[in-house]
Amino acid sequence: MSAEIDRLRHALASMYTCADAAERNSADKFLQEFLYSQECWDLSIALLKLPTATSYEHLFCARALHVRLRCSVSKAERKQKSHEVMTADRWEEARNVLIALAARWSHEPSGRTILTQICSAVAVLVCKMESWETKMVVKDLALSFAAANMAMLETIRVLPEEVSSRHLR
Repeated sequence: MSAEIDRLRHALASMYTCADAAERNSADKFLQEFLYSQECWDLSIALLKLPTATSYEHLFCARALHVRLRCSVSKAERKQKSHEVMTADRWEEARNVLIALAARWSHEPSGRTILTQICSAVAVLVCKMESWETKMVVKDLALSFAAANMAMLETIRVLPEEVSSRHLR
């Protein structure tokens, strides 16, 4: 996975810090394809956990998780390139990982925009995760975010945006 992370980090550095337009365009193409790749989820989580990553790397990866969950479906097979097929176990795993990431980022003074993207991904889970009972959502979030008030507040703040999003209908 290290080589893939290095390739992703290089593309992000090229996109956000390189003056050469051709290199930025190449990086943009790579990153657009990355968003719909099978590796997107695992590499984004790995980079979000990496303390040496830059703020733009963290932000891109948090946004990538949000985008991937918006394109996630509970079907047996992938019908469109942009879709991510999720089993019940994968939805549970996504919830656990995102809640842990949101709790971590809620304590980062400079991580507000990253927290917003992670909480937006949690809000997508609330909308799309069939096994997460509506009546249990607030209780589960309150228990999960007991020591991470900012994550709880941010998730509640972005939830109406996700519920009414045309991307989730």
